[in-house]
Amino acid sequence: MYIYLYVLLMLGSCCMLRAEDEQQQFDKKPITETCLLCMCEALSGCNATAVCVNGACGIFRLTWDQWVDSGRLTIAGDSPLSESSFTNCANDPHCAADTLQNYMVKYGQDCNGDEQQNCLDYGAIHYMGPFNCQADMPYTFASIFRKCLKRAELPVKLLKVLL
Repeated sequence: MYIYLYVLLMLGSCCMLRAEDEQQQFDKKPITETCLLCMCEALSGCNATAVCVNGACGIFRLTWDQWVDSGRLTIAGDSPLSESSFTNCANDPHCAADTLQNYMVKYGQDCNGDEQQNCLDYGAIHYMGPFNCQADMPYTFASIFRKCLKRAELPVKLLKVLL
């Protein structure tokens, strides 16, 4: 089932990558859906079971500090001051993704020196923090993350060839 959903997400997003990238500049959402999907895959295998591991929660393994720095977003009906608001948001894919978007608006930067802010930078910022993102990413995370991004590029390259 997971593979089927993944393929649908990848196929659905491949044809909209360019429009998605351009639109996100206006929406203050710098991270593409594809990038979010690859972060999720590299961080948690996109396991949506409500869980926190060493203080990092949800499919994106958000931390309390990231959530606070991003504006303490909440799910509907929750107060940012409730004891469970952080874990509720981190374990909700939409709230967690919006939290990451806000985090990158605040801390986005070119971490790898290629003079662009893109998914590789956002992955490094999220995983290692905005003040250490120039360091090498841990092998396992980097390997899964980059393979996912390459898989996402294949349909776009094929589409360009066909058009």
